[in-house]
Amino acid sequence: MASAGPGPDPMPESRDPTGQHASFLAGLRQARRFQDRPVPAGTIAALLAAGRGDVTGDTAWSMLVVDDMATRNDLARTGAFTTVLAQAPVAIVIVSRASVSTSKANDESRVGDRIMLEAGRLGLVSAAGWFGTDEAKARARDILGLPPDQTAWGAVGVGYAETSPEGEESALDRARRLLDTLAPGKRPPGS
Repeated sequence: MASAGPGPDPMPESRDPTGQHASFLAGLRQARRFQDRPVPAGTIAALLAAGRGDVTGDTAWSMLVVDDMATRNDLARTGAFTTVLAQAPVAIVIVSRASVSTSKANDESRVGDRIMLEAGRLGLVSAAGWFGTDEAKARARDILGLPPDQTAWGAVGVGYAETSPEGEESALDRARRLLDTLAPGKRPPGS
């Protein structure tokens, strides 16, 4: 059988010999509960800069910061995957031109990922919300007062992690304990 050559490195950890990147990525969590604590304007600016990435010039999408509780609550009721937005002190909604195809909307996912990675780097937690149906997108557009030529595809809720009261085990701690019971020593680095 012929070999196709070396191909991609089958051991990505060889490019991360200290395990720093793998540990950081493994430590990122989708949050479901946030502290009732505002996120500083400078931190929000850093999240927006990360979301923009290295894109320059005209893009098909933009970001809208929603820190108003009533608006976040309304957005949280728009779809099956948006309820967490009511808990987060800030939601960054990713908006595109309505003419953008679903395949191009994958950019929204990358924008959201960059925001979530930066949030983790800054000591925040985050959660993705998705306006998955045409009806949910239309409701989000109405709530946000967007013009008809714009669509809200999704949002990232960000804030500080709510901690469990002293002596009370969090859902995450219960899940980690169960994983340790079922597969001792198999938890990813940083979890």
